[in-house]
Amino acid sequence: MNRRTFIKSSLGVAAGLYLNSLPKEVLAQAEIPKGVLLGRLCTGGEGSPFDIKAKPDINSQTIGTYYHDDIVPWLREVAASRMNLSEFNQRWVETDKGYIDSANVQPVKNEFNPVITQIPAYGANPGMWVEITVPYADLVLTQSPSGYWLRTVNRPRVYYRQVFWCDQVSQDQEGRILYRLSERVGSLPDYYYAPAEMCRMIPPEEMTVLSPDVEDKKLVVNLMRQTITAYENGREVYYCRVATGPRLNEGWATPPGDHPIWRKLVSLHMSANASKGEAFDTSGIGWTTLFTSDGVAIHSAFWHNEFGKARSHGCVNCMPDDAKWIWRWTLPHVEYDPGDIVIQGMSSSTRVTVEVGE
Repeated sequence: MNRRTFIKSSLGVAAGLYLNSLPKEVLAQAEIPKGVLLGRLCTGGEGSPFDIKAKPDINSQTIGTYYHDDIVPWLREVAASRMNLSEFNQRWVETDKGYIDSANVQPVKNEFNPVITQIPAYGANPGMWVEITVPYADLVLTQSPSGYWLRTVNRPRVYYRQVFWCDQVSQDQEGRILYRLSERVGSLPDYYYAPAEMCRMIPPEEMTVLSPDVEDKKLVVNLMRQTITAYENGREVYYCRVATGPRLNEGWATPPGDHPIWRKLVSLHMSANASKGEAFDTSGIGWTTLFTSDGVAIHSAFWHNEFGKARSHGCVNCMPDDAKWIWRWTLPHVEYDPGDIVIQGMSSSTRVTVEVGE
């Protein structure tokens, strides 16, 4: 069986993460090997449709439709067959049914993890940071939620590479092990439960400082190129594409200038009302590095895959691995518990220079 056929036949398992009806044999996930790349249709909201094209071209024939949270085989990423100057993104994902704009497809995997039944204590409080390692996991709620993101959807879910605090292990009526998840900063005091196999414990060694002996560290965000570059003693050591706020939008612009990092968090809940024209309420944003007092940060983004284009609400969106590298590399260090530090004085914190660019 080739890779294309295998992934297609396995998607029923990969996408069927419905907690209340998931059979125990599926939880073992033995049928899908680690390392298989999938895509989750991630932009829009519940019920949002996405055109499937016959060719990697916005003007190509539409041959089908995917919907928000559909899980598809990510066979390969290709360049557009014809350059379209009216479209920013020229990258497409080939699936088993056709092509879809890569901006709408989050690269994901479907990996299950060993279950931890005894919560460790790495600080004052028993608990561990966990990341979601499946395309999505439906949550179990045991009480009426307070948070907007939980109250206003038909199926409360958490998504691949979101980060939460876990402080309790439970079992459901069928004997499945569940982790109790919550957010420590920025959210209302809600608790919710997810299958333990779908959450990976983040060990303390994944939060140690990278290049700890280097004091001269600097980050440069280029708004024109939509990139971020890390320098050690003036030498480039890391580079990635990002998505900042639009340069000409005063309400959501990423502010140019030289900024010291003033707070770092393993995970943060972010929200805003509609006073600036658009409301959002997003949970479990991992590897958040704040560098302005009004909330502009470098952080991971799981809700789009359009890095290289200005499209954020002012923050610097990164792919999760990039955001995590930056979080670990920048100073100062953050302790595992509480996973949050506010820098006093800021003379020793890494600086973020936002350039308009050329």
